[in-house]
Amino acid sequence: MPSSLTISIAMCTYNGERFVQEQLESFSAQTRLPDEVVICDDSSQDNTLALLHDFASRAPFPVRIFINPENLGVAKNFEKAISLCSGDITALSDQDDVWLPEKLAIIERTFEASPEVGCVFSDAMAVDEHLQPLHYSLWDAIDFKPRYRNPAQKEFHQFILKGWVIAGATMAFRTQLVRPFIPFPADLYHDEWLSFVFCASAEISVLPHQLNKYRQHAAQCYGVKRASLFEELRGTKHVQRKYYLEFASRWVSAISLLCSHKDLNIKKIFLTAAIDQIKHLQARATMPGSLARRLPLIWQEAINGRYHRCSNGMRSILKDLLLFEQI
Repeated sequence: MPSSLTISIAMCTYNGERFVQEQLESFSAQTRLPDEVVICDDSSQDNTLALLHDFASRAPFPVRIFINPENLGVAKNFEKAISLCSGDITALSDQDDVWLPEKLAIIERTFEASPEVGCVFSDAMAVDEHLQPLHYSLWDAIDFKPRYRNPAQKEFHQFILKGWVIAGATMAFRTQLVRPFIPFPADLYHDEWLSFVFCASAEISVLPHQLNKYRQHAAQCYGVKRASLFEELRGTKHVQRKYYLEFASRWVSAISLLCSHKDLNIKKIFLTAAIDQIKHLQARATMPGSLARRLPLIWQEAINGRYHRCSNGMRSILKDLLLFEQI
């Protein structure tokens, strides 16, 4: 029976000749083929465009390629690709992953079964540059434990607001829900903004499947790696006030932008969690350099639970105790 939904893939490329072919072929290997693939290339200087056009000439579905005359950057390039999609559902794609064959079929079934769901996202299998398993998943790497995975609970929103965004490479959504929020804010990544929008205003479905091979390699923009507490502390020279202030400022701006949409029904559970997160970031940003003066403030954030709700618990406490910027 034909699907009642159409699905677009929004893909962004930039100098991706080394890996993009495998990702493109994984689109053709889907058990439920996409209705279109929209590719925005960000002025690649290698052989990426030739590979894209070759794939478009033989793909069993329409492939529309757009070439940016100048480099837009990742976030604005995805904004453009999403704006050009015509499907009911848009699934985002990085250029260096490989999708599992059942990915689009599972996404489609989820949206068809639950008309109220606006966004879905899944786990992903971490692999090396040769697609060999690294024996951990994306969710393992970001410590996305089962207790955080219910979007109806405050723990889910708190986790997202820590900065562990719903990875764009694992995300799909109802296209019309995003259109009012284009253009994206200049100070947020595309998946950071989309995570914020959907958590604030839409129903989300968390898919307990690893639907991508999430390739880890030296040239990628973003990656994930599991680190021990010792490795994390050793790799941190000092905690920067500027980081916390900028992080808080981004959330304040994002909330203000959401509130400017008068017809948007923002979830109270999300707004409460966002305000809590902002207060915690501001508290960490304004702690004094002196350890003796800093201790009472660290203790206050610890006993009110915000280190655990809004940061990384004991790891963050140790950072503020041992590695705080002494200026």
